[in-house]
Amino acid sequence: MKNKFLKGLAIFGLTAVLFTSCSKAPQAEIDAANLAIEEANIAGADLYTHDTFVSLQDSMKAVMVTIEAQESKLIKNYSSAKESLASVTEFAKNVRIQAE
Repeated sequence: MKNKFLKGLAIFGLTAVLFTSCSKAPQAEIDAANLAIEEANIAGADLYTHDTFVSLQDSMKAVMVTIEAQESKLIKNYSSAKESLASVTEFAKNVRIQAE
């Protein structure tokens, strides 16, 4: 009886650790990318470099789809999404510079 209780407690503890140790969405990187895109838009990228700006928006949408797919998984891994968000942020900065 005591053995079953300890095994159950151990399984419960491992399950709790598994669910609480999952990665969280890279919100800081998402915010930085959105800010960079907004700055490019304010600089007139939609008007002066329309095709590039649309490509930038499509890149951000693709990264968000990847993040949403990871959120539905039990064990989340956002490392590739973080790299993609860094690329999108750099791309947005370049688009802003082109628009200016």
